[in-house]
Amino acid sequence: MAQIITALSGFKLQTIISECKAFKAVGYMEGLRQERIDGSNASSSMPILNMLEELRDFKATIPSDKIYGILGLTRYIDDHIVDYAQSPEKIFTDFAVKHLSSGSLDILTHCVDSSKQTTLVLPSWVPDWTRPGWTEPFRIRGLKASASGDTRPSIFVNERAGVLRIKGRVVDVVNEVEMKRQIPVLNQRGPLDSGIGDPNFPEMSRYGGPIFRSENEENTIGDGDDDVPTEAERPINDAEYRFKKTMETMGEHAEKWYRNLADVAFPDKKATPQSWENLWRTLMCNRTRDNERPGNECATGMDIYYKSILEFGRGVARILKERSDHQIESHRLSPEEGVTHYMKERLITETFVGAHTKWTYNRRFFRSKNGRFGWAVEGPNPATLWSCCMGATTRSSCDTLRIT
Repeated sequence: MAQIITALSGFKLQTIISECKAFKAVGYMEGLRQERIDGSNASSSMPILNMLEELRDFKATIPSDKIYGILGLTRYIDDHIVDYAQSPEKIFTDFAVKHLSSGSLDILTHCVDSSKQTTLVLPSWVPDWTRPGWTEPFRIRGLKASASGDTRPSIFVNERAGVLRIKGRVVDVVNEVEMKRQIPVLNQRGPLDSGIGDPNFPEMSRYGGPIFRSENEENTIGDGDDDVPTEAERPINDAEYRFKKTMETMGEHAEKWYRNLADVAFPDKKATPQSWENLWRTLMCNRTRDNERPGNECATGMDIYYKSILEFGRGVARILKERSDHQIESHRLSPEEGVTHYMKERLITETFVGAHTKWTYNRRFFRSKNGRFGWAVEGPNPATLWSCCMGATTRSSCDTLRIT
């Protein structure tokens, strides 16, 4: 299984892996094992923040062990004093302050709102490692950026008051946030989130529970001619049914989300060529999966993908085929030229979809007061400041830091 997951990673299918926590856990453990086998050091070369993020979904009886429990796997074991006499809040806060004092603001990208309950009371600038983060920081996903240039962080911390001050620049103010996107995505829920009470939630995600449907049976009530059929609920244990129902629900949700995203981007229902380009570039965070600036042809990829979402059931392949057939008929292309056109547009679409799903996974789309588009982790609302902090390695057009 570990080898299969490693192979999937090689084919840039990290989104599929991250949506299944069991796959993600197996793949991560395999990576640690390989480092110990292939390397001369017993500790992992992975930065401790990356390791903490990868292990957020793992449980710990004692909250402090979310940090203490992995120190032995890292090369930072001598940098931290293990003291179980301190409260988890103190340990988490001291850990955050230590990283901030080192001259890096990366730890702030791990501060996210979560639907999971917590017993810890922490400042918003201190990550709660006991709660899952449905969104990985851009830094971990591999998006290269440095909106703050070569500036260095200038910070002030008052631990007693729980206050962090950082010098920076206010870029804009959030005006409207798209809220129809379901975070976490449907197939990340189920046993990972037992508090969901949505009656329309697809049964497949409950992993194994019986699905009930009403069937007319010849069961009767009473005697003689007054007997009437009743409806009996019989469980369906059909994986194909579960899968189909889940895909239908996800398709319906995707259509609602993308329609609402367009409404947020263009509240007056009007788009100029420039604003449309701004939108599709924002949907890719203006980077391909390989961190290259996308060419103008990716606008076509966005059109094809968007059409496949709004016309659920047709699929990208069918839309590409129809576009290719149209080119053959209208421009009298040869069959070989038609195939070339099909493959070209398929590559363009794959480039757009690959970047879109990688960079914007479980993030909120928003429009600023000055008409800018961007992505934020769960939690922003109108009037949230969009800022660029000195020394922060974030994209000014794709992320937002909320420090209170």
